[in-house]
Parts: sequence; C-alpha cells; structure tokens
Amino acid sequence: MTEITFEFNELVSLRTFLIATIFRFFDMSEMETVTGYESHHVLSLVSKIDKNLDGRLEKINMDFSYEEISVMANCIMFGYMGIDIYGKNKQDIDYEGYDFAAVAEKIREIANRTK
Repeated sequence: MTEITFEFNELVSLRTFLIATIFRFFDMSEMETVTGYESHHVLSLVSKIDKNLDGRLEKINMDFSYEEISVMANCIMFGYMGIDIYGKNKQDIDYEGYDFAAVAEKIREIANRTK
C-alpha cells in the first residue's frame, strides 16, 4: 500500500476525471484493451475516493494498492494523453479552478516509483 496525500480539490478533480474516462471510451472492451482494466476497476476506485471526500478537510490521506495506482496511471496515460479527455472536459474536471494537470503528474510520478 502507498499512502498519498491529496488536497480536497485534487481528489474531486481525480474522481471526475476517472468518471469521464469511463464515459469517453466507446465500449468496455476498448477500455480493457487500451488500459488493461475494465470499467468496474475504475468505478470501485471512484467509489473509494468518493467515500473519503470530506469538504471540511484541506488534506486527505488515502492508501492505494499497486493495482489502484496502476488503474489511475493507465486512465491518465490513455485518457489524458491519448484521447484528450482532459482537454475536452477541462471545465468539468478542474474543480473550483484547480488544474488537474498537477494531479496527473503526481499520479504518474507515484506510479513510476511503485513499479
């Protein structure tokens, strides 16, 4: 398990991005082929993030397994960099002006360290 500290706005942006990733793929077989994960992997991660969101906290510490980090990193790699989900949905993903690009970079760095 790897503990990651997020700001509230970062977690909201990450959750929204992961949801957008599911909606932007043409079908579940494409998502599984491209990311290596099915939609239920992403949705369980979204649920875990959602359960930890607390608007009263500035910083939120969460433990993620290697597989969960891999799901996030793959969604970012293919969704953010491959099919430009962020560019097409920036206004919905950036929560209260927070730039999701910083979260994407944080996840990529953590994924590279945990390989």
